Amino acid sequence: MNRVAKPLKPAAKTSPPDVALPETRSEKKAVWRRAVHLSREVPWLLYRHKATVPLALQWELADATRGLRAAMARPKAERPWGELARTVDRLDRDTERHLGRFRKSRTWQYVESLGGALLIAGFVRAFMFEPFTIPSGSMLPNLRIGDYVFVSKYIYGMRVPFTTWRFFGFRQPVKGEIVVFEHPHPKQSDHDVLIKRILATPGDRVRMADNRWVVNGEPISVLQRGGAPETCRQEPGRGCWSWSKANATAVDGVKVVPAERGCPCIAFDETDPVRKKTWVTQVRAPESLCVCDEPGAEALVDRAQAMPLDEWERMYEDVCLAGRVPICNHPEWPLAEDEEALVAELPKGAQFVDDASGRRALVIPDGHVMVLGDNRDQSADGRYWGLVPIDHIKGRAELLGWAKEDFGTRWLRPLR
Repeated sequence: MNRVAKPLKPAAKTSPPDVALPETRSEKKAVWRRAVHLSREVPWLLYRHKATVPLALQWELADATRGLRAAMARPKAERPWGELARTVDRLDRDTERHLGRFRKSRTWQYVESLGGALLIAGFVRAFMFEPFTIPSGSMLPNLRIGDYVFVSKYIYGMRVPFTTWRFFGFRQPVKGEIVVFEHPHPKQSDHDVLIKRILATPGDRVRMADNRWVVNGEPISVLQRGGAPETCRQEPGRGCWSWSKANATAVDGVKVVPAERGCPCIAFDETDPVRKKTWVTQVRAPESLCVCDEPGAEALVDRAQAMPLDEWERMYEDVCLAGRVPICNHPEWPLAEDEEALVAELPKGAQFVDDASGRRALVIPDGHVMVLGDNRDQSADGRYWGLVPIDHIKGRAELLGWAKEDFGTRWLRPLR
């Protein structure tokens, strides 16, 4: 049998305690929070339990709530804080007396609020946006290790967690976009999730010529400052050894010395011919010893000291350009050995063909993209392990949330 709430007692028979007039800012905030809570709670309780609450009591509590809202609607400078505090106190006591058994405890209210916030945060992270921290220097000079970016997960379609099934996709990935993706061959990397730039989409024929990326026979890379070397943007703590032909003689050999200001690099502007979006990449200048601080660099430098020029050049070609040291990319791609190494990794439909110039190029099949790092000579990317299935892409890097710069900190900058 349902319990019926008692009607409100006549106001004349009640003797509410005196309510202190709120004077300080914190006291006014406390009154305002109680007023906001009551203005929402009472109508909800009356709606949920209207079958058990007498109609007269419903009217009285509804009238009291409307009076509370009228007092709250007054301009802040004219707000009657004393009247508002008394109204809040009276309505709170009446609600507790007649609808107290229906009210939620303060602990349960906190639990509900926290649960709702966690649910919203989980939905946003799973389907909308996700933070990502840059794990390596492969995206220099644009993104450094430790930079904090926000990834849009809905642009290519919301992906059901722990699956590759997507829904509500707006469009497919396009060239020039920076994407975060699951490594298609995780055993070949220290990181299961990587960030690179898309440089080829289904149907493209791609290759690299003299460090320039060529798409469908057209290079998209243009030298900055006429190819004049400048200091590389590189990972913290990395050194570099450089050499100079001009100072080399048959007697003294090649002088290999630590670079005082880091490795010399050549910068390129790359532009997507369709969307006209431009970004910057860097490659090591010819005088950079390709390994820098990679494993084996010190031994290689020791061998190179006072080495005859012709022997040095042979070593540079055999060791550096042939890729026999980690993360050292050839200015031409694909080479014959690249085709042999990648043939087992490529998906169905991908193949190496001759383009219009007679050079070998890779054809990108449906459902896949080619990704490269902007730091071309220190990036283990699609040139090593092949193509990325579109289903493996978690989202597009949209916004640089936080980044440490040489002269300060960058906040909330769109990526390009």
